[in-house]
Amino acid sequence: MDTSRTQLRERIARKYALTEETIRIGSHELSFTRAADPDAVLDAICLEEEQRRANPPVNLEPQLEPLRMPYWAAVWESANALGEFALSMDRSWRDARVLDLGCGMGNAGMILAAAGANVTLVDIDRDALLFAELNIHPWRESCSVKRIDWNVDRLSDRYELILGSDVLYEREQWDGFEAFIKIHLDENGIVLIGEPGRAQAEAFPDWIRARGWSIEMTKRSVEGRAIPINLFTLRRSR
Repeated sequence: MDTSRTQLRERIARKYALTEETIRIGSHELSFTRAADPDAVLDAICLEEEQRRANPPVNLEPQLEPLRMPYWAAVWESANALGEFALSMDRSWRDARVLDLGCGMGNAGMILAAAGANVTLVDIDRDALLFAELNIHPWRESCSVKRIDWNVDRLSDRYELILGSDVLYEREQWDGFEAFIKIHLDENGIVLIGEPGRAQAEAFPDWIRARGWSIEMTKRSVEGRAIPINLFTLRRSR
């Protein structure tokens, strides 16, 4: 492990207990670092929020930013299924421009980076991005990590592939998500969404079709999970 990666890992470990696991996707065997206890992450963030509200900086605006639940701290099985599905497609992603939107700890983007893609990983949570930066470190020359809110922020590039793992769990976020991918998807690009079968996502296919997208749906089994992951492939309607 090189010095910069060691320093980044130590920085994260000062706040969270870490664990390492191996992700095997096709011919790729990838080392993935994650939060060891997602519940402990929630407890730490709630405590931090209580302290911040009890002792706000004197120059802080009266309205504090609301607490964001640390969904990123859980390992998203749909991210691995999404990465595996992308690699199973009849095309190469080498040198492709890929966006991992709402990347969490970065496992989907890491899988595409290992396949040779140029990956941009984005999320709204700063701590999630620290994990993502650590996990894509071996491919840092072809990857970047950025903090964005898809409801208000925009990037300067378009992408051949946009990945979204577990991004449909809040219905009020769909409009911002759809507006963002519409702007940032290359003309002939595709969007792949991995969704674990939440009830609120059942309306998504009809909702996205009504906004001018074509959608293909499939399922992919994940080892150790009884229910397969729903995979949605979106394209611009012609």
